[in-house]
Amino acid sequence: MEAYLMEKMNMKTVGLGDGHALTGARISMKDAKRVTFAVLVGAGNTETAFAVGLRQHNAASAGTSTALSVANKYFTKIAAATLFTAVEPTVAADSYNLHADFADNVGVVVFEVLAADLDHVNGYDWVSVDVSGAGTTTRTVAITGIIDDNFKPSYGNDI
Repeated sequence: MEAYLMEKMNMKTVGLGDGHALTGARISMKDAKRVTFAVLVGAGNTETAFAVGLRQHNAASAGTSTALSVANKYFTKIAAATLFTAVEPTVAADSYNLHADFADNVGVVVFEVLAADLDHVNGYDWVSVDVSGAGTTTRTVAITGIIDDNFKPSYGNDI
């Protein structure tokens, strides 16, 4: 029997609010293969900057946090686009200035972080996404994390 997406994947709202300074909640990757962050972006108005930053942490709260540089491709769907556009970074980065792509348009940007991207040797087992922007008005932003766990519900297993 096919499982529903919400049964196969663990989904968590990690941020909702003002795009001028939104700090996303931390997601544990101790038992996960990957986390996909979908950042839903509202319309801007004379915004001069819009950036998304990836972070890794060695604790669920407090602890030490550092930038997480990855070279994974990410995907954008801006304004009236009907398909996602894959963007392949030329170098690993921890922050992506998306203002040139989004301008003041609505859209979605999707980042994927693999478990192997984190510095597990030094205890960095949590990941988060921060959003920042600048301009005369704010833009509404929602961040959702979709966690691909190594462990699935037992009722989905054949015995």
